[in-house]
Amino acid sequence: MIYGLGDSHVMIITAHPQLTHKYIPFENTALFSNFSATVSNEVQNIIKTSFNPATDYILFCFAEIDLRAHVAKKCTATGKLDLNMMEKEVDFVITQYLQTIEYYYELLNKKLIIFLPTASTHSKPREWVYGTNLERNIITKNFNDKLSKLLQEKNILFISIFEEMVDENLNTIQLTLENDCPVDDLAIHASKPIMQPIIIHKLKNLGVIE
Repeated sequence: MIYGLGDSHVMIITAHPQLTHKYIPFENTALFSNFSATVSNEVQNIIKTSFNPATDYILFCFAEIDLRAHVAKKCTATGKLDLNMMEKEVDFVITQYLQTIEYYYELLNKKLIIFLPTASTHSKPREWVYGTNLERNIITKNFNDKLSKLLQEKNILFISIFEEMVDENLNTIQLTLENDCPVDDLAIHASKPIMQPIIIHKLKNLGVIE
């Protein structure tokens, strides 16, 4: 079984008997909010109640809030994307997130998977989302490229569907979005069912589900 924990995008982790997820409200998923305590409580609950260390994994789906809100806000404050500031802010988020990843990677005896942030919506589903679709996707790609390289070096499992969700110009492909994430939908997530087979395929390629 794979136990997904994270922001609304973790709701994509479904449509397979070996997948389940726990959505954590966005105010507790930013790395600089109640993230550490919230994740600790959720992980410990899974370990105590249902986790089988021989066969199970925990999947983290975080950092989207930090990229869409904190990083994008700082990097687009002048009205256009500041690439130098983006590099610095993305590196800072990665440093913070990687500390958490490495801690749980050891705690779970390497039974951890990272689901990298997806492409952004065209609309701004929350008041704290900043920048254009393209700007948010540029930030996300920068983050994903850097973090995935570090995860590979550390042999930590990860998946990404970002590449399948954008065109050659890094604009999000509309067909990959679920109603462009309406604000009033508590089941907000980035992918239509069309993306779920891709996720299943990637998890199978990792050898973590059958």
